[in-house]
Amino acid sequence: MEKDNSLVIPEIPDWDDFYLNVAEHYSKRAQCLRRQYAAIIVDPKHKMISAGYNGSPRKVRSSVEKGFCFRLKQKIPSGSNYEICRSLHAEMNAILRVGLEPCQGATMYLYGWDVQKKEVCGTPPCLMCVKFIVQAEIKEVVMRVPGDGVRRLSLEFFMDKLNSDNFTYPY
Repeated sequence: MEKDNSLVIPEIPDWDDFYLNVAEHYSKRAQCLRRQYAAIIVDPKHKMISAGYNGSPRKVRSSVEKGFCFRLKQKIPSGSNYEICRSLHAEMNAILRVGLEPCQGATMYLYGWDVQKKEVCGTPPCLMCVKFIVQAEIKEVVMRVPGDGVRRLSLEFFMDKLNSDNFTYPY
């Protein structure tokens, strides 16, 4: 059969773009006044198995609901003192929702939006989230970075960072 040249052929995104776009949409549910992040976990056959965004634990009022951020009020710099924040990170939420076993060998797609600067932020997972990712044996994290770029971070990369005696963040 001959190709019909009068038809408009849709452009099908590759898996990275597809799931980063899904993560972008999920990030709009995030409940942080600084950054909206979402993490999508996908098995090796490209089936989505979990999703999470940053926000308060169940039945805990978020910064959005309260109308202020304790960390911002205290002038705590972004990227530090996460233990003071009431929210869970997107990566943690996604892993907690599905458990460790289904994550083994999976890919995590991560999208972040800086609410105040109104731009994509390519900040990699924090040390707390890296420990969750390593424990869950997620084989790779694919992140959207500014300029429509993509950054890939492997399980081995994270393990090397955790095993390093001079770990620095961001990496």
